[in-house]
Amino acid sequence: MGVIIVNTDSIAHFTIKEYKGLVSANQVIGADFIADLFASFTDFVGGRSGAYRDNLESLYKDVLKQLRNKANSLGANAVVGFRIDFDEISGKNKSMFMVTCVGTAVLVEPDRYEMYEKLHKLKIFLADGLLTQEQYDYEKEQIKETHNHYLANDFKKHVEELTREQIRKDAEEKLKVVTEERKREKEEKLSNMVDNLWMMSVEGIEEAEVPFTLKGDSLDETISNLLCDSLFNEAGKFYMEETGLDAQSAYDYIYSMCLKAQENLAK
Repeated sequence: MGVIIVNTDSIAHFTIKEYKGLVSANQVIGADFIADLFASFTDFVGGRSGAYRDNLESLYKDVLKQLRNKANSLGANAVVGFRIDFDEISGKNKSMFMVTCVGTAVLVEPDRYEMYEKLHKLKIFLADGLLTQEQYDYEKEQIKETHNHYLANDFKKHVEELTREQIRKDAEEKLKVVTEERKREKEEKLSNMVDNLWMMSVEGIEEAEVPFTLKGDSLDETISNLLCDSLFNEAGKFYMEETGLDAQSAYDYIYSMCLKAQENLAK
């Protein structure tokens, strides 16, 4: 079924399941076209009035096509409250007309109770002899096919939602594993630095210079990477510049970082 467009707020024999949002479409035409159009309405016996009617029909179909495409892109299969309007646009000594149509994109499905009512009436018509068995079977299949089409779409949508949810959960789980692995790797590196902390001193930190290139997205990660490169005093200097604290505070912080990592690994 294509996109249904109606100027009412509801569609007979259908139930609105979801409102997708407003949709609009427009087309601009020159004012000369409109002027020539109305001037030609007096020519009833010629072919011009028919030609202009065809142009208007083409213009109307074009904005409807735009509206259907926009509704379809939102996952809608119908547009309710359809309105169309003509506006004049003037500027730079030129005049044009804009055709605009708007509506509300919705997702609809055939009324399920109506389907049961139709099937019930079919049985009555068959019993009363108004339908042959062949006609009854055909009409019954047509009703069921329409109904099953929407049920299948509902099921497909449900499966897609479950799949997206599972993908999201798997991604979160993988991210959690990767984060834990990185955390442990960092703690292992810091733990191994404990035996080399003799290379760091308060005086060395004060005299050190921070490298131009640093690796890490946080204070601790950057310090950890500097320690892994045996740049102990440089790590302390980086801490001083980032926090504004003195060399002794930097020394104590790095020392406690390494000891804490060692304790976490021992748990």
